[in-house]
Amino acid sequence: MKRIILKSKVAIALGVIAIFVTATAFARAGKQDFLLHNQTGVEIHSLYVSPHSANDWEEDINSLEWYDLNLIEIDEVTLHWDAKAGKGWADIK
Repeated sequence: MKRIILKSKVAIALGVIAIFVTATAFARAGKQDFLLHNQTGVEIHSLYVSPHSANDWEEDINSLEWYDLNLIEIDEVTLHWDAKAGKGWADIK
């Protein structure tokens, strides 16, 4: 009887670990690039992005800044983030 309970606990623990490993892998595999259209005629001075699951703004850990971009004259800016390398870049059209 004790062996069955112990085996059940081990199976449950392994199942929970497998769920967390799988969830973490899917969270990291998500596409981080997005498209923002500004058709207001007003310059965007700052853009803050957080996960959809966050209720508040979180600590700024991946801050990137670009200067001298006139978003009224630029048609498209695509922001990219490589989480593994910890680097970001922008494609401007």
